[in-house]
Amino acid sequence: MMVDWTSMSFMAFYIAFIFPASYVTDKCGLRWTITIGAGLNCLGSWIKILSIQPDRFYVAIIGHSIVALAQVISFNLL
Repeated sequence: MMVDWTSMSFMAFYIAFIFPASYVTDKCGLRWTITIGAGLNCLGSWIKILSIQPDRFYVAIIGHSIVALAQVISFNLL
């Protein structure tokens, strides 16, 4: 069930953060918005790398949530 939540978290984050992502785009501009999105994507990926051991699944969820937030920011620009 927890593995299923990792894929469903992208949809949940998109619904929850689409309006704040649009606000960031309006206030900061396209360049800074994509820089923030790329930075969050990099940070989330590095956090997921830290969860290589099986007992650190919660760390993978935290990293995956950060990547999902970055995807909302990036997909908002398309």
